[in-house]
Amino acid sequence: MITLNLWGNEGEVMQRMMIVVACGLLVLLGSLITGCGEKLEKSLYEQDTITGTGDETDSDSGNDSDSDSQTDEPYVGEGVVLPALIEAEHFVAANEFNQDWDEQDDSCTNALSPGTDILEAPEGGCLIGYTQPGEWFEYIVYVPEAASYDVDFFVGSGVGAILSVSVDGVERDTVTVLETDWDNLEELTMEGLLLSQGEHILRVTMKAGAANFDWFRMDNVGECISACGPRNCGEDECGNACGTCNDDDICSEEQICLDDAACAATCGDKVCGLNVCGDSCGTCDNDDICTPTGYCWHPQGTPVALHGQISVSGNKLLDKNGEVLQLKGVSTQWLNWEQKYSTSTAALQWMRDNWALELLRVANGVENDNGYLVDPVERMAMVKQIIEGAIESGVYVIVDWHTHEGLDHIEEAKAFFTEIAQAYGDEPNIIYEVFNEPLQLDWSLELAPYHEEVIAAIRAYDENNLIIVGTPRWDQRPDEVVDAPIDDPAIAYALHFYACSHDADIRDNGQEALDANLPVFVSEWGATHADGGTASNPGVCEESAREWHSWMQANDISWAAWKMSTDGDDSAFLSSSASVNGGWGEDDIKGHGYLIHEFLMDEQ
Repeated sequence: MITLNLWGNEGEVMQRMMIVVACGLLVLLGSLITGCGEKLEKSLYEQDTITGTGDETDSDSGNDSDSDSQTDEPYVGEGVVLPALIEAEHFVAANEFNQDWDEQDDSCTNALSPGTDILEAPEGGCLIGYTQPGEWFEYIVYVPEAASYDVDFFVGSGVGAILSVSVDGVERDTVTVLETDWDNLEELTMEGLLLSQGEHILRVTMKAGAANFDWFRMDNVGECISACGPRNCGEDECGNACGTCNDDDICSEEQICLDDAACAATCGDKVCGLNVCGDSCGTCDNDDICTPTGYCWHPQGTPVALHGQISVSGNKLLDKNGEVLQLKGVSTQWLNWEQKYSTSTAALQWMRDNWALELLRVANGVENDNGYLVDPVERMAMVKQIIEGAIESGVYVIVDWHTHEGLDHIEEAKAFFTEIAQAYGDEPNIIYEVFNEPLQLDWSLELAPYHEEVIAAIRAYDENNLIIVGTPRWDQRPDEVVDAPIDDPAIAYALHFYACSHDADIRDNGQEALDANLPVFVSEWGATHADGGTASNPGVCEESAREWHSWMQANDISWAAWKMSTDGDDSAFLSSSASVNGGWGEDDIKGHGYLIHEFLMDEQ
């Protein structure tokens, strides 16, 4: 929970008032000393992680700080008295979702958001990198006296960017970063930002492109000139009164005096929520949700709201209404190799609304290259972030223990799925995949016992949700389970194929399981070679992929296509131009992506 406490406890009030008064007097005298730029501790975003800090002065490349010292201790959230130079990493809140930097120096961190991409700057100090459109960072600033400020940003970009500055939730201006070089940072100035006396929340947002963001400096350049414009009530940015309304009128959000009739008219097309005067525009019926734009939205339009709890009957999946259910979606890349698309709720919702996506598979890589076993705490947090994005979006989500060596890590698998089941077992969105692509293991002697042990850990907390179990030889032999299936009412058997490598004989294996009344789930497929369509083995086998698709359609088999990534494989269906927030056009899709889109949209 976020709490608001502008001045801290009573014991700190006098000290802070003295700092503010002293700095205000010095500003009036025109003094330029670094003392007025020292951090003013605040607990505006109180969290358990906030503790006291030492000297936080930083000597990043290019700043004008008078301090020669550098003690880059992990930052824990403070405000500053203006004028000041503010390090980018000294934010008090952030929403950065591209948290993929895994070699942070201990000095380049922020305790309020330890996963944020805070890197070493080219010439020393720290900066924020790997930014994406929509990411923002907030800072607390205290203005001793209303004034006009120039804001100098020290930034660089290899692709160009647009940064916006908002004050207390209202966007004020933008600055454009030209495409130069990621390590070639330069100062760019936003002129004439008017600020009233007192404390403000300043937000820097990446509106477009990406940039390396080192610091920004706010300098007092003159008095704050009143500019009410069309406002006739409330205050302007300088804190000057713009007038008062008559007793019968209301000062609206736009700071215009309106009478009751005019307020009612400001609902416009809104059918719910509040108008600019704070009056109700109506309420939604039943379980409908009022959107921020004032429309009633029925959540039953999402896949999970429509279909609800999945059950199994014979070789079919059924929805909450007892209707046969075929889910279609995509898989992430191994999370240890790609995160920004995998963790993007915006992209997930865009695919749901524009590609008819119903399912996301989370490929939680276990061993290879910084896999789950290296840092289970950080990876568990990422998996939960994706699950919660899927729940918010009304999309089904497969939680995949993505390994070929599952027998070596059964205790870790049990602990992982126990935590997931405890946290989300009561949500109908959740599907468990407990062993991705076992190698050439014996079903009865090795695989079935593994599955039974992990399933027991899940069922201790989740009795209902579907569990997908891996089958021998890279999930190509579901026929081998026919004589000894798992004794559980909500089980499906994995079948994986890659159209250039796997033909009708693998389909026949799946058909044998279906004929034995066992459900088959294609939790991974590609229209490429089995290696994913690497640069040394490229190609998309469209004819074979269409044969596979026809078979899955005819048998109501649910599936997830490999993979939501921009790497060089033909099975990575996104181009490097693809926005992390969705909105993809033809140029943003590559490899077998056009087939994935077509198959998702089939029969919609």
